[in-house]
Amino acid sequence: MTAEDRPTSDIDLTADTAALDEARSRRHALGDAADLIEDLIARPGSDPQWTVRVADSLQGLRRAFDNHVAEVEHDEGLLPQLRHDSARLSNGIDRMYAEHVTIAAELDAVAALIADCAGDCGADSVESIREAVVDVLRSISRHRQRGADLVYEAYHVDIGGG
Repeated sequence: MTAEDRPTSDIDLTADTAALDEARSRRHALGDAADLIEDLIARPGSDPQWTVRVADSLQGLRRAFDNHVAEVEHDEGLLPQLRHDSARLSNGIDRMYAEHVTIAAELDAVAALIADCAGDCGADSVESIREAVVDVLRSISRHRQRGADLVYEAYHVDIGGG
């Protein structure tokens, strides 16, 4: 088998990794924001500051998610680059775009639950908020896993778990 016959990644990553580097950076920020809110929801919900802390952390998670979406979806971002470089992955790429919409709606729903109790949450509201946060964290985790799989399939590069 000659060098030309060997399977290679779809693109030469040494040429331009800006989109990949930015996606990796946003991936770490999103992971850190998710870790923070996961820690906060595990704290006692009867603490008068619980709702405020969770709401603030949720805002941080939303900013990190919105930054991730803006970065990977812009014209020179990772998703358009993946589509250009690896058209065979179009179904997975389309799924990533769709998940951005779904996760944004889940984040909005959690924010609405928190706003509904206006800082004075009873045990039932705390439990509902916790369940909704866990659900959105699960969605984000799966999304990050699928994104890493797509990048690896296209470029044979591990984008990192961060």
